[in-house]
Amino acid sequence: MPNTPSAVQRSITQSKSIDSPQNKNCALPFFVGCVKRLIEFVKILSCFFTDAAWAWPALMRIKDGSDVWEFVNVIPEAAQYEAQSAIVNGKIYALLRGAKNSDFYLSDDMGKSFRPIGRIDFDTTRPQLLPYRNKVLIAVSKKDVEPNYVRDGRNNLLLLCGEGDDLSAYKEVFHVTDPYGMVYYDIVDYKGLLFMFWSSADLYRDRNIQAKNLLWYTRIGEV
Repeated sequence: MPNTPSAVQRSITQSKSIDSPQNKNCALPFFVGCVKRLIEFVKILSCFFTDAAWAWPALMRIKDGSDVWEFVNVIPEAAQYEAQSAIVNGKIYALLRGAKNSDFYLSDDMGKSFRPIGRIDFDTTRPQLLPYRNKVLIAVSKKDVEPNYVRDGRNNLLLLCGEGDDLSAYKEVFHVTDPYGMVYYDIVDYKGLLFMFWSSADLYRDRNIQAKNLLWYTRIGEV
């Protein structure tokens, strides 16, 4: 009879081959894949705690009669949150929320280029830019305003008004405080009269019991 291993012997031989040195590295690709996935997860997680979550604001536009948006340019400054913008006398003004350096920018060529014209130190409460009587109205919240029962800088509204490159020439035209909170305001210009809606909600701790249930409204008038 030919000298061939039996079925049992073949099974034993095959089982031993699993432990052979050539196959001991079979787990290595799996381990490497797990490490790569872990690294990617850490990168994503770090976006919430590092500068990786910051970005340059981008300007997009759509032409009349078109349904396609086109990219125009970016503002070369990293910001942690959104940018507010307004067009006044053919110029685009942009205020960056949460920028480390200059946060007020101006474009003379409808967004093809931007240049910094100064910094307005304000709390990270969302600001607002608004065209007003051929000037730009800037709404921000300042820090260290007392009395205050919510987070620092979330209890007041300051309005600046001006135009052009000289930020020092912008005038303070209105300032109001609310110790129970004043955030996410929306200012509307109706025939030269200013109206404002706002909330007194504090994101992390509602010290005002009614904060989540109310929107406040007031008439500011002319400034």
